[in-house]
Amino acid sequence: MPCISIHLAVAKKYVQEHGGIDNVQEFYNGNVYADLDVGLKAWHKALHFDKDYKQKFVERFKLDTDFNKGMFCHVMTDYLFLAQMNIGDENLKRDLYYTYDVFVKDYMKKEYGITYDMTNYTKEINELIANSQMDTKNAKVILSPKIVDDFIKRTVEAFACLSAFDGS
Repeated sequence: MPCISIHLAVAKKYVQEHGGIDNVQEFYNGNVYADLDVGLKAWHKALHFDKDYKQKFVERFKLDTDFNKGMFCHVMTDYLFLAQMNIGDENLKRDLYYTYDVFVKDYMKKEYGITYDMTNYTKEINELIANSQMDTKNAKVILSPKIVDDFIKRTVEAFACLSAFDGS
């Protein structure tokens, strides 16, 4: 799945380009919450490869708050990223996590102004990252700035086109 920095970059860029979010802080919070709430873990993970993710999301949550809209943006971003990257191979996961550590986090901060304190969950995010460390022996960087930028741009546009906030 995309790292939290990519989730926050999609959220921030969406707000900048399309608006429609009354409480930006809650939208950002929702964008990271699905990765932090243990009670949502199985449900959230099941949506990663489910083409009916939108319908299943609105069956469980109403899209009536900016927090829930943020959670939906997170779920959609996961789905699109995993579909594009064809995640499944353990070495690919290892390489992604390595890439996040050595490239993406700093790039997101520099290019998109992304920091974890954009949310109310800075401590929880840092704990999640610390607990998700993988053995990166023989790992390689597999994302480039162009791949990340193109993915963020396409995801923001997909989110804007979904009519996601009407609950349909």
